Amino acid sequence: MKNSYISLWLFAIAFLGVKQINAQDSIDVGVMTIATLNDNEDILPGMGTRTLGFTVNNYGTTVVTGDDFELNFAVNGTSPLPNNIGLPANLSINPGESSNLTLNQAIDLIPLLQAGANSFCVYTVPAGTNIDTDMSNDTNCITLNYDPNTNIDLGAQSIEIVAPSAADNRYEIGTSITEVNLSISNESNIVIPAGNRIPYTLAIGNTTFNIPGTLQNDLAPSATTNRTVSNPDVIPSVPQTPGDYRLCVITNLSSDNVASNDTSCVDIEAYDPNNTGIEEVNDFDRVSAYFSNHRIYIDLNTTQSKKIDVFVHNIAGQLVTQKTQGISANTQQRIELSAEFTPGIYVVSVTSNGNILKTQKIAVR
Repeated sequence: MKNSYISLWLFAIAFLGVKQINAQDSIDVGVMTIATLNDNEDILPGMGTRTLGFTVNNYGTTVVTGDDFELNFAVNGTSPLPNNIGLPANLSINPGESSNLTLNQAIDLIPLLQAGANSFCVYTVPAGTNIDTDMSNDTNCITLNYDPNTNIDLGAQSIEIVAPSAADNRYEIGTSITEVNLSISNESNIVIPAGNRIPYTLAIGNTTFNIPGTLQNDLAPSATTNRTVSNPDVIPSVPQTPGDYRLCVITNLSSDNVASNDTSCVDIEAYDPNNTGIEEVNDFDRVSAYFSNHRIYIDLNTTQSKKIDVFVHNIAGQLVTQKTQGISANTQQRIELSAEFTPGIYVVSVTSNGNILKTQKIAVR
């Protein structure tokens, strides 16, 4: 009986020992390539922010998941970056296969680099109680060169509203701009490699949105990169206050050494539809009157050429200004009136050959 107890005790020890050994799973996973950086690449001042990507290979004989290993980093032998960045929870790599991983956050490399050549390494580390059976394939390193005195000059060349389109860039207040085209040039004497970010800002009035555009191809000296922006989260809307504004693209590279070419703008006008009355006196005349940016505007469209007389009176009936202008047939035309329009109510009268085409009250605030 005593021997039976001893046998059971030895069996339990052996069983627990096997479970302890099995708890340490053997894996063999390593970094094959660093996808978003090139070996011996020059990191340019102000352009070191990257979304890093890697190719990880499973050299072992069992499936590995994101819980089995971590990605660690080292710059010049130290680890200034957080470990285990961006491994997806559903990661699964079969034996002999690889997986392309992209970190879920952008990293600015500039603070990590010293002037000259820098060693940038990525390596895998087993997680938990796992053990790596072959550490020789765990690490991939490249050299990154950094010269803080390199001169970079980005220039804003042009910007254009694509949608919605509007004649003379006149938009109702609060209109959502859905698409713009812009052009940014490399005014430096060096090539800016693909993968670099060219940060710029879209602005209307006091509203600004910063955009980190990434180059898909090398940008040679004097060359331009054309951008189409359609993300509603980064396109300013037309302001809510009537007036004349400028939609601008501004290159905001922190190390840019020439500020005079950083901005390009297009003029737009925001108008209040509540101050715009459109009357159809007949089937041949359409007249629109509104106040914007200290001026009164009359937009007309007629099927017959005619002479138009415009009169503006204040609420007391005093004539403030008047204008006569010839209008061509079948063409949208505008009459502009400038005067000392102090806040108050004005009456606009539009006539042709003694016939009243429109009478409208306009509030000037």
